[in-house]
Amino acid sequence: MACSLGLTLVVGFLLTRRSVERAALAGLGRQATLLAQREQGALLACDQL
Repeated sequence: MACSLGLTLVVGFLLTRRSVERAALAGLGRQATLLAQREQGALLACDQL
């Protein structure tokens, strides 16, 4: 019984950690995309001066 509970907790922990890491990487990717778009817009504005 205790072994089953321990295994369940370990698997739950690992799956949660993986999910959090993926969410963090996805958020970082979105931030990088937004930053790249903003910088590209700033460069285009400078070219038009």
